[in-house]
Amino acid sequence: MSEFLNSCELSAFNIMQPFVQLHGCQLFPKVKLGDVIQFRRSGIEKEHFEYASKAHFDFIVVKDNQVLFAIEIDGPNHYKNDTAPLRDELKKNLCQRKNLELLRIDLGYLNEVNDQHVLPLLLHNYFVRQNTKQISGKPRVGTACFENDSPATTMLEQHAQTVNEKIAKYKTKTSNFETVENGISYSARVLQVEEGRYCIGQGSAHPSGILGTDAKKLADVLSIIELGRQVDLYQQNKKTAKPLREVELLRSVYSATEIFPEVRRYALESYSNQH
Repeated sequence: MSEFLNSCELSAFNIMQPFVQLHGCQLFPKVKLGDVIQFRRSGIEKEHFEYASKAHFDFIVVKDNQVLFAIEIDGPNHYKNDTAPLRDELKKNLCQRKNLELLRIDLGYLNEVNDQHVLPLLLHNYFVRQNTKQISGKPRVGTACFENDSPATTMLEQHAQTVNEKIAKYKTKTSNFETVENGISYSARVLQVEEGRYCIGQGSAHPSGILGTDAKKLADVLSIIELGRQVDLYQQNKKTAKPLREVELLRSVYSATEIFPEVRRYALESYSNQH
């Protein structure tokens, strides 16, 4: 498997594989779009068709020979090629046309909370609803995966509160930056841990039928969780804190509104030195 998956994709596969199998599903890596979605004689533009005939999904989740949704893992190297934003937009549009849910995540979803990885925790309610639907033959009316009183919401918010209590000893107020770019919500948390030095945590999320519609809330919680992880590494002398210029760059990136890929690019590249 490691021969054709990069390190980020392999980590995601190792986390997701036993989880989806537990729910009676299968996880397939590197599947061509054309093998999942029928594009022939669909009337799509030539540019879209040519892309669809060559592109692949990082993963698809399948149950009873039906594709439930696709997953894209955006690691630190995702934007090394400047055409990545265009490819991402094409893939998103193609999935929307065919009503296929596409879950785009970064490495923050692979963090751990109370010895559980965040991504399976978030997906738990989705699979419960799918199983209930299959048994009853009717869609289950209930909470989304990260909304209201779902288990994922409760556990992640409790962990975020624990992080906030832990970092309170630094006696400095946490700065928070937020923005939305191309439908994805971003949140960044900044904590001064010594004079002129800071720990930074970032999170991202987009509204979906899988994780729920409150992307802003999920991105914020993920940024707090990542900040807690960064503070732990700093306290263990495994990471050095960032200088003020990094915070100023973060502020400028989050406040920019005209350059399309900059927030996503910066958020993903920040994981290069975080994981």
